[in-house]
Amino acid sequence: MVKPLTKKLFIDQVNRERERAIIKVETKNKNKLKKAQEVAISNVSEARKKANKVLNQLNDNIYLFGLDRYMQLDDKGKLIVEGKLPGRACVAIDAVRGKVYFISEVRFKPLSGAPVALGKLFGPYAVEREVEVTLCSMDLKGRNVTEHSKMMYKAPGGRPAAGALAFQSTQNQLLWLRPDGIIVSIDPQGGSFQELGKALPDGPTPSYDLVVSQSSGHLFWCFGKVSDEKGWEYEIWRSDTGLSNAKLIVSSIFPQAGIPKVKIGIDEIGQVFWNTHRAIEMSNWDGADRRTLYTFEKHSQGLEIEPALKRLYWIEDNHRLMSGSMDGAEPIEISLFLNNQHTFIENLSIITKADEAVGVLFQAQVKRQSALESAMEEKAKGQKEAVSLLAPYEEKLQDAHKKRDEQLAPILENVSRQRQEAENNYLLKKKESDEKIKAAEDQKEETLNEARINNETEIESVKNNSHKRIQEAQEELDKARAQ
Repeated sequence: MVKPLTKKLFIDQVNRERERAIIKVETKNKNKLKKAQEVAISNVSEARKKANKVLNQLNDNIYLFGLDRYMQLDDKGKLIVEGKLPGRACVAIDAVRGKVYFISEVRFKPLSGAPVALGKLFGPYAVEREVEVTLCSMDLKGRNVTEHSKMMYKAPGGRPAAGALAFQSTQNQLLWLRPDGIIVSIDPQGGSFQELGKALPDGPTPSYDLVVSQSSGHLFWCFGKVSDEKGWEYEIWRSDTGLSNAKLIVSSIFPQAGIPKVKIGIDEIGQVFWNTHRAIEMSNWDGADRRTLYTFEKHSQGLEIEPALKRLYWIEDNHRLMSGSMDGAEPIEISLFLNNQHTFIENLSIITKADEAVGVLFQAQVKRQSALESAMEEKAKGQKEAVSLLAPYEEKLQDAHKKRDEQLAPILENVSRQRQEAENNYLLKKKESDEKIKAAEDQKEETLNEARINNETEIESVKNNSHKRIQEAQEELDKARAQ
């Protein structure tokens, strides 16, 4: 006989069955979660591979810049062009117009005076010197090198002579951070210069960088400096267009020994990134939300941003192109191995197929505009030539008009005189006619008055005669009655 369940035993049995069901569901969910994570990791890995493949397909050329050299590599990292710049140079690329601009140190001579602090590190650049630099350009293949202008100035001790250069494509202007700390706006052809203001402090600043927002015109620059208390440190500044409202957004100790050469980059949605050789950090344009995205054990230099792929690129150990996500969420990857053995790379630039397409479209628009201007010039020239050819005939036509006017003048004068005489005769005859009409109307009125008076007289006479006859008849009648 089965013993009936008590209330307590029934509750315990239900709880045990519920716990077994919960464990079964949890085990099933853990297995599903594990499988989902494995699939997600596989998908992320595959997506990164595809993104790398897309990047390699999009990359047209990679440009590497050293102190006085440049290299152009294809999307496989193979060297295409290698060239030497005329001295230490700062470089900016106009990908739309297919131009590379550089300001390079041609020669210098030290000026008298004691070296600045840390002169041994700076070598010949430790003292104030008179420097000659030149602004040049070339195409993206390193051809058609053109010198636009030369400049002489005094470079403070402890600063690179060339400065830092940026290009604002939307305004077609170069922005040059001069070694004396002044930011200068330059026409691409070197035709005009405008000093915007001072951006660097006094004292040794052995390295600095400059970038500009293509959409808003905001300027960002950084520099390394010596602090007696802290050693090396760097600062990043931001300003509005024209160097107004300059603001310090980042100030930090340099994370390694040696001269700080911080490279910066920006996107157009309000974020600034910088490479300190041992880490890549970022913040908002106002310096808020600062954080470290990646840290490195090996030396890294340069910084390039590809917003379309949301990727950051930099050079590691001078021969590997590395990449990471703009939010730091994805691991670092090797994008390319670079064929570079002897040039120390300070910066890089990646020109994509999209940049090339925009450049082709821009060049087509430039050619169209040039063709329109040429056509207008030809039209103006043709009109000028036509006027020149027609000038003799125009003179003859004017002479003919003059002779015709001379011949017609007496005729027109005679016609005018005859017309005036006719008008005078008409007016005279009209006056005589008006007078005759008035006299006739007066005579008519007089005649009518006379007739009216005569008629009234005759009527009165008839009335009187009738009255007289009636009276006579009445008298005769009265006599007859009396008899």
